[in-house]
Amino acid sequence: MRDRAELLIVILTLLVAGCDDPRPERFTTAPSGERPSGPAALTPVTTRVEPPGSEPPTSGSDPSPGRAPGDPTPTPEPHVPSPEPPRPTLLEALLPAAPDAVAIDASRVHSGEEIVLFRVRGSARWVAAQPPATIEAALEAAEERADACDESNEGSWADCVLGAYPNPYHGWERIHATPVWDVELARVKHQPSGAVTVLARRSLYEVIRVPDTPAMPVDLRVRDVDGDGDPEITAVFPVDIPQHYSGETTSGTVGFLLAWADLHAQFRTTRQLHSEMGDAGPNTLTVETTWRAIDLNADGRADLRVRERRTRLDADDPESPAVERTETRTADCLWQNAGDVWSCPVDLGADLFPAAQAP
Repeated sequence: MRDRAELLIVILTLLVAGCDDPRPERFTTAPSGERPSGPAALTPVTTRVEPPGSEPPTSGSDPSPGRAPGDPTPTPEPHVPSPEPPRPTLLEALLPAAPDAVAIDASRVHSGEEIVLFRVRGSARWVAAQPPATIEAALEAAEERADACDESNEGSWADCVLGAYPNPYHGWERIHATPVWDVELARVKHQPSGAVTVLARRSLYEVIRVPDTPAMPVDLRVRDVDGDGDPEITAVFPVDIPQHYSGETTSGTVGFLLAWADLHAQFRTTRQLHSEMGDAGPNTLTVETTWRAIDLNADGRADLRVRERRTRLDADDPESPAVERTETRTADCLWQNAGDVWSCPVDLGADLFPAAQAP
């Protein structure tokens, strides 16, 4: 009996040792005040043992240093990129005070630089140059003076309107109800940063009418015309000069040859002209001018042979037959090294270049 009792004690000891589980256990508990029931009352959940000195992160918390578990999660700051330095556009470089007043008509790229033929609306440029505090009152006063002009005589009315405004652009726009522009040329450099540097600039024509269209037809070229190794710029564009009378028209195209470096005019002429004046009868003038580059004095530089054809149609009154007269003139314009210009003995094609249009 004694041996059997000892054997039973050994067996019971082995059974108890085999039931031990070395893993720690915890049990889910019901919220405070509630008795757990059902299988979930004793559901084992394995717990990860953390190394000494560390604490497990709490779900929904930020384990970053300085925050205690259970603190509310901070809202991350939105990413705001560093502001990029402003990059002036071509329009802003040409007229910083009023870029909306600029219209680009043509451009050509040569040797990493750009030649730009553009218009500037004169009234907008004038406004941008005035003190903001006084411009509105000045224009209102000009409108009142223009409203008081006598419209019984068209010519004197136009003179009165032009005198009512502090600049000719507003006056001509009121008379013709169309934009009035200046035409300019610029040589610019586009920098890697996006900025635009104006290297040279030249006014070509002032106070012309142009329909309010995206672009006017122009011919813009870059090539060495005189053979000195430096390129010239050929620019041909239309002009329509404002008139006092509705029955008058002076329009056509003008042509320029300009130096690359400073854009000074080496040669200019009226390429085409159509002019109508008076209402007594047909009184028109048509001019066509052409030029050809040719070395006339064997100095190794191209000169210009200019040919002008003028046709005039005159009548004293509508009942009289019109008389047509045609005249053709030719002049040789030699290239001058001193001023880098073509010098013409006769000023051909000057009809669209009044004294106000400086070379």
